Amino acid sequence: MGPRDKNSIKWTLPHPGVVKINFDGSVLQQSSGAVVSFVLRDDARCPVVADARCIGKANVSVTKATALRDGLLKVKEMNVKNVVVEGDSYQLRQHEIQMPLEAHPDYPRYQNDCYIL
Repeated sequence: MGPRDKNSIKWTLPHPGVVKINFDGSVLQQSSGAVVSFVLRDDARCPVVADARCIGKANVSVTKATALRDGLLKVKEMNVKNVVVEGDSYQLRQHEIQMPLEAHPDYPRYQNDCYIL
């Protein structure tokens, strides 16, 4: 799908007064090292806050879940109440994380964060 394709997916503005979380993650095939990132944007497309970090070895599902988690924790920290989330992870949208999160070394933290959120 090329950038000029009529069916290509593009970013859309959130409704007025709503903040949108866009998240993504990437895994380097050679090292299995992973990077996660998110950006919060307001209804005028202006970035509110963004962050990226290395998380060490992880598969794609864990990487995307971590990026989403980081974005959600940031909106909670900022006390933002009106939020929408957008990402490209089919596994997260379908709730089909292939590697059980219990197998990831950060699982206790994920479990605690889900309870807090």
